[in-house]
Order: sequence, then C-alpha cells, then structure tokens
Amino acid sequence: MPARLSFLHLSLALVLLSITGTGCSEEGDAPPNVDVGRFDVSVEGAMEASYTGEARYRLVDGQLAGFELVIDSTSGISIDVEHSPIERTTFQVVEWELMQVERPGGAPGTMAFIETPNAAFEARDGTVSVTYTGEGEIGGNLDLTMEGSREGVPEDSHSIRMTGQWIATKLRID
Repeated sequence: MPARLSFLHLSLALVLLSITGTGCSEEGDAPPNVDVGRFDVSVEGAMEASYTGEARYRLVDGQLAGFELVIDSTSGISIDVEHSPIERTTFQVVEWELMQVERPGGAPGTMAFIETPNAAFEARDGTVSVTYTGEGEIGGNLDLTMEGSREGVPEDSHSIRMTGQWIATKLRID
C-alpha cells in the first residue's frame, strides 16, 4: 500500500508541475528557436522564399536603433526602430516621416526593408517584437506586409508577407 500511495503522490506532483509550468520567471524568457547570431525568415506573395543568415543589432547612444539580418553579401533585411532601451517591446510599422515623432498612446515605430539582387520591398504594415533579451543578445520576431517590386513579376503583384525570428548579437563597427 505505501508504494502505491507514493506512486499516486508522484503522479499528482507531475500533473501539477505540467499545469503550472517549469518555473520560468515570465512568459517570453525563452529565446526564439534559432541559433545565437542567426535569423530565419519566410516570405510569401509576389516572392516566395526562406532566408537564414547573420543577425546583428545596432545601438545609437546606448539605445536600440535597429537590426541587420544579412542573407549574403548582396542581400539583406534592414530594420530601423525608434531609439529605445533594450527591453521587450513591440514596434509598429509607421511611415518614415513619423519615425522619432511623438505619437501619444501609440507603440514605438519601425521601418523595415528587404533587398536582393532582383527585388526590393518596404514594410507597410505589421510589427517587429523584441521578445527576449540576454547577455549581449536580443531576440524577437517579425510579421510584416511589404510592398515593392521584383524582377519578372507583374505590377499588380507587388505585395509580400514576411514572418520570422532572430537572436541578434551586437553589430561591431571597425
């Protein structure tokens, strides 16, 4: 009987642990599911592609200023954000003219661009979210609707949706 009771207590304890979680301090503490210094992005619409590469963040006067997601030596994704402390937050796509302009009650702004040898797109709607900060690392995700052009694609098909995640390390400028 005591062995059966111990098994019952152990089973109950395991069920309670699975319901309450593992003890992480806050939702969002876990980094995105990519390697440090890397990104993974999918593109659908006028352009269908999956990209991976290096992920770096930029600082200006100690404030977060943006991310560079480098696909290769000729292609990349550049994300500018309104200068802010390095913390978890969501940036909303705004028109370039509204960057760094006070918008009471609004989320901080972002602009994003993707350029490849045969395509160029600019964000028109969506979000860029910082969901993880670690020692020298910033992780997050993006969900953007972009407009632009691609070689060989008719003019009426110039919209893409880009989704993905990254863990960026600090951009070193020599």
